[in-house]
Amino acid sequence: MALREASFVKEYAGLLGDLPPPTHGAWVKDPFPIGLYVFHDEATKQGTLEEIVAPLVEAEWGARWKEAGIYLSNNAVPADPVSAKRSELLKAQINVTGQFLFPGDPMSVVIGKPRRGASGLSDTHFAGPESQSLVTFLRGVPW
Repeated sequence: MALREASFVKEYAGLLGDLPPPTHGAWVKDPFPIGLYVFHDEATKQGTLEEIVAPLVEAEWGARWKEAGIYLSNNAVPADPVSAKRSELLKAQINVTGQFLFPGDPMSVVIGKPRRGASGLSDTHFAGPESQSLVTFLRGVPW
């Protein structure tokens, strides 16, 4: 991980300007050689994006979030991905919660900007330092 971080900083130093360099990253085989990982726990650098987004969805639609969790618990079987991996369970719970407002749409719509008169997560959830750091980073990438 440390070697990847150092390589990233070396390769993209010109783009980072006076921003502090990212502390983690990876590359993908694509015309744009940047990968982005979001780690839930600052100390262990482990976790998933879903672990960050799930509490936001719960705060926005608490009752639906709770019932979506109950529905998944009562209907998942051990062979289902939601039974084996927490990040898959959280993705499913986010999706089920959002289906009331965005039927058939993916998780990105549920947590995204307002669409068709229904609003996703309010912008207040994305005003924290983590969100703003991510926005700053992504705006600096030469897509």
